[in-house]
Order: sequence, then structure tokens, then C-alpha cells
Amino acid sequence: MKNQSAALEQVKEIINTVKKNTLKEVLNINTTKKKTSLYDSKFGGVPYLPKCDKLPINKNGQQLRLLSQINFGDLPQNSFLPKDGILQFYVNDIYDRDLDNPTKQNDFRVVYYENIDLSIKEEDVINKIDDFESWDEDEDFPVQVEYKLEFEFAKEGISMQDYNFDKLFCDEYNKSFTNSIDEDMMYEICDEEDEKRDDCPQHKIGGYPFFTQDDPRVHDKHLRTFDALLLQIDTQEDEDDEGIVWGDCGVCNFFINSEDLKNKDFSNVLFNWDCC
Repeated sequence: MKNQSAALEQVKEIINTVKKNTLKEVLNINTTKKKTSLYDSKFGGVPYLPKCDKLPINKNGQQLRLLSQINFGDLPQNSFLPKDGILQFYVNDIYDRDLDNPTKQNDFRVVYYENIDLSIKEEDVINKIDDFESWDEDEDFPVQVEYKLEFEFAKEGISMQDYNFDKLFCDEYNKSFTNSIDEDMMYEICDEEDEKRDDCPQHKIGGYPFFTQDDPRVHDKHLRTFDALLLQIDTQEDEDDEGIVWGDCGVCNFFINSEDLKNKDFSNVLFNWDCC
């Protein structure tokens, strides 16, 4: 028992070393349930739309609905995101998506407005929505209430769910040990990470992703060009049973190539969500 406990601590120490060696900027997102303005960073709610723009539509011609809006002017100082403009994420039926091509923006859309027209009123946008009253009745939409977002800058090391983690861990482990890794120990540590998520939803921009299943980039090498986490929205259960729901305790991720992000090109984005 004593030897097993010592081995577990050694494995944790190696994980901490890997995390220290992979620090990356992250903006952690805190949510407040409240009515937002047209220009606020938010989950749900009414999106900003320029006068000549319409809501994006899916392959069937149905309007997509705002999942999240990020006003870059709201963000703390960082080195990896644009300084100005509004970035929007739209979805509709999250169960109707192209699993064979998760980058094809038919049933989701990512839209960037670099220049913002402050003369637009919420009423102008609502008049462009086909059936605005039905939004409150749509129980399948993942964001059930409107949240205003606030951001905290931090740095974090790689998550154990990121597809790069296994190789980085094995390389570090092999520097010190020749015996094989006890998989039960790894599962125990993974369970500890899951418990931290249960205590605090992991909404974020940047940093490293979390998954309830597998990193989709494990199975498709073509997806590994999407090396930057553009947005992660976790399940969030509120006291009144309203909140954010991705199936059964799931999580949603949007990824982008870091060069595309630098160039403010949001035309090629990987959308993924999974649940338990």
C-alpha cells in the first residue's frame, strides 16, 4: 500500500512537470445570469447584427441561433486574440450535425465583425428573427437562459484529455522509470480532474480542452491543424434547473488553427461536442 501510494505521488509529480512545461494563456469565463446588451459578451441572448446582415441559416434554410458572442473589447490583455471586434458562434439543432465533416459550417457558423456599428438597436435585430417568441420554448437549445460573461486571464498546462498529453507524459515518465505505468493510477487522477470540473464549469477561451469522451483530433490527423481552443462551453446546472446542457453532462469545443486566428480568419473552424 505504501509503495502504491508513493508511486501515485510520483505519477502526479510527472503530470505536474508536464503541465509546467506546456503553460499556455487562457481566459477563464465566469457567467452571470442576466439580461445583456446587444454588444455584450454573452451565452445566448440577442446577437449584434449590422444593418445589412441577416442571421446565418443552416442547410435547410432555417435561421441559426446565437450560442455565444465574444466582444474582444471586453477581454483582459492577452497575446493570442484580436483586440477589437465581435466574434459570434451560432448553432441550431445540436443533434443534427455532420460528424463526418465537423469543420463544414452548414449547421453551425462562426462570424466575425471587425468593425462595430454602435447605432444598431436590439429591436432592429429582433425584427430579423423569424420566430423570436419561440426561443424561450426551445428545450433542445443548449443555453436555456441568458448569461453575461466576464473573463479572467491565467496560464494553464495541458489537460489530460488533450491528444498531445499521452506522448508528453510518456516521454517525461521514461526519463525516470523503466517499469510500465499502472493504468489504475491514471484513472484515479483523471477522476480527480473530473471532480474539479463538477465544482466549477470549465468555460474558457484558449488554454487546453476538456472532453467527456475523446479528443476528436486523436482519430483524424487532418484535424490536428486545429491547434488553438477558440471557445469551450461546459455544462452548467443552475439551482432552478435552467442553465447550459450538452446532452448528459457534456461539453462543447470550437478549435481553430493558430495562424488563422492570428489572421482573423474564422472560415475554417472545428466544432465538437460530446457527453457522457
